[in-house]
This record gives sequence, C-alpha cells and structure tokens, in this order.
Amino acid sequence: YEIGSGLVGSEMCIRDSLAISLVFGITCAYILARVRFRLKGRKILVYWVLLVRVMPLVSFAIPFYIMFTELGILATLIPVIAACVFINIPLTIWFIISFFRDLPTELEESAKLDGATEWKLFVRIVLPLVLPGIAAVAMLSFVYAWNEYTYSVMFVQTPQHYTVPLKLATINMDAVSYTHLRAHETGAYL
Repeated sequence: YEIGSGLVGSEMCIRDSLAISLVFGITCAYILARVRFRLKGRKILVYWVLLVRVMPLVSFAIPFYIMFTELGILATLIPVIAACVFINIPLTIWFIISFFRDLPTELEESAKLDGATEWKLFVRIVLPLVLPGIAAVAMLSFVYAWNEYTYSVMFVQTPQHYTVPLKLATINMDAVSYTHLRAHETGAYL
C-alpha cells in the first residue's frame, strides 16, 4: 500500500490550516486582549469563541457538508482544511489571549512613546514575548490536523486526496477477508 499520497494530503492539510489558524487566531487574540474598542460584549464574544471549541465536532458536520456541497468543493482537501481552521482558531484565540493579557502594558506604552507604530509594536515587541505560547498552540493545532479523521472521512472522496488517518483506515478495510466476515455474521445471527 502506498502511504505517500496520504503524507502529501496530510502535509497540505497541516501546513495550510496551521498557517491560517495561527495568523487569524493570534491577531484576534491580540485585539481581544489589548485593543480598546467600543464593544460592550467583549467577554461574551470570548465565551462564544470557547463555545465553538467545546462543542462536539459532529455538530458541525451537516452544516459543513451542505455548505461544501453547494460550493462544489466536496471532493477536495479544502473542506478538511477549512474544518481544521474552524476548530483550531478558537483554540488559538483562547490559548494566546492569556499570554497577551499577562504582558505588562508598560512595554507597549514605552514603545508608542518611542514612535513605534501599532504594527511594529505587535511584530517586534509583543510577538517575541509570546513565542512560547505560539509554539505550544502550534503543536496542539499540528496534532489535531495530523489526526483529523472525522471530517476527512466525510469530505474526501477520492483516494489521491486521502490523509494519513484515512489511508490507514482504508488499508485496514482492504485487509479484511469478507468471506470470514460473512461467516462470522452468519454465526452471530444463528
């Protein structure tokens, strides 16, 4: 059995979902932790993010399936990548927001006094200080994307797009002797 195509599918899924999740999750976490804006329900918004993370994966399966069928991308890896992003962004936000809140605001204030723009402040001062948190959440997101089976089995319909868990499952299914399986079913029925 060739596992190489499964490695390629898994690598694409991991690379794309990890990049998108980290970029959007880190920026959203920074905004929710640091930026002052006129949103009264900021705390409620953070809890909604957590709610998405703690809901069972299967609860999103039917809406995803309908959406991806309507878009016509069901037989590709895009639905699996999108599902991994959808699951990993709340994890990233929830995890990284505490790192941003723990940073002293005096660092940012002194950088602003020295003339740093908001972007330079974020990239050169804040991000290096939260790199351990980013590394930890990147590892968790990597493990989730690598082990993704639920959405892969629902959305990936062609063998060239299989991920490693799906490829391993098909290897196990191909190895089953259906003659012995039918004999066991008949024995169990009698």
